[in-house]
Amino acid sequence: MYDNDHASPSYGTSLKQLVYQLEPQAAVAARINAVTPGNANATDPRQGRNIGVSAIVAINDVEFLVLERDNRGIGVDDPAGARTVGSKRVFKINITTATDVTDKVLGLDALPAGTVAVTKTLRLKNGDLMLLTGNDNDYSVTQTGAGEQFDVYVDFKGNFAKCVLDSLTECKVNPAADDPITQNLVPLPSGYQLSPGVLHAFRTSALSGYVEPNRHTGKPSD
Repeated sequence: MYDNDHASPSYGTSLKQLVYQLEPQAAVAARINAVTPGNANATDPRQGRNIGVSAIVAINDVEFLVLERDNRGIGVDDPAGARTVGSKRVFKINITTATDVTDKVLGLDALPAGTVAVTKTLRLKNGDLMLLTGNDNDYSVTQTGAGEQFDVYVDFKGNFAKCVLDSLTECKVNPAADDPITQNLVPLPSGYQLSPGVLHAFRTSALSGYVEPNRHTGKPSD
């Protein structure tokens, strides 16, 4: 947690560190397997890697919206969209009663005795304000383990193509995952497009306590 008050002498410095707990991996896996049995297990998706936080936005001084995701959906890692999506959720958190853990040693599995994480509730119910979210799918650019970068195009029929960056004439259709783009290249077939970015708009009561940030110019005075 940082001091974001430009008039404060401690502006830009860390004030405290708080604990935010991700949704349990078992809960995400259970939602996936309820739709497609066997599509998730104890390590796929993995908490802290696939299951993680994509964004956080302040509502006011103590409340925030946090976007959790399972890293599944049409994209560079799954261009055919074959895996079932289990978690794209917005949580509302409150840091009022959370313990400052700046000087605590934290483990991976359990919090130290007496440590309280931020309170967390699932949101996105009808209300009178709009929440706009979006994804960029890394702009369809990914790379092999060797560092070779390429664009990913999809046809939304289960097929995909790997193309040399910014090229529509040097592509491979449905290549093996580790197949480098070095030879046997063809023009991109018709009907393919870059993995799209998508905007989602929601009416939500989660922003009922929203406070617009103060506008400022320049640096705080000494």
